[in-house]
Amino acid sequence: WKESAVQAQGENQKLREELERSERESEDERQIRRALEARFEEKLNLKTREAESLHTEVSRLKQAGDQLGPVLTELEHLKLENRHKLEHKNKEISRLQAALQVAEAGRQKGENQVRSMRGEMEEWEAKVKAAEEVRWRAGMNLAKAKAEMDWRQKADQEKDFFMERMKEELERLKNKQMRTEMRKLKVEESLEEAVMEL
Repeated sequence: WKESAVQAQGENQKLREELERSERESEDERQIRRALEARFEEKLNLKTREAESLHTEVSRLKQAGDQLGPVLTELEHLKLENRHKLEHKNKEISRLQAALQVAEAGRQKGENQVRSMRGEMEEWEAKVKAAEEVRWRAGMNLAKAKAEMDWRQKADQEKDFFMERMKEELERLKNKQMRTEMRKLKVEESLEEAVMEL
């Protein structure tokens, strides 16, 4: 009987220990459940607030979308207008590029003409230089000839002056001789008269 009582007491002790362990485990599970429920409640509240915030943001965006409708329409019109302007500018750029190519070809042609004209100009300048040299030589010869002519003319003038002086001197001598002849004739007539009176 004692052994049965001891064994029963031991089993009772085990049962109490198992019960206590079960109660502790149940308490731990309850605490874990309460913690999980609290975390779930917190996450639920957070998600609820996020859902409300998203709902508010969606409403705001919807309202903004309603307000942006005319703006988007205007932007589409502006986009279309800008596309037309861009096409016009591209056409204008193409036209200007074509004109630039034509101008470049004209410039190259002009440069070729300038080079050709420069060669002709150099040749003409050489001819002008040669002509200037010929003209200078001709001028020198002309000046020399003119100086010689002036010298000859001056010599002729001096000769004419000398001849004129000689003529005047000859005329003076002739007049003097004539007067001498006249005095001689008068003297002879006077002598003849004197002889006749004698």
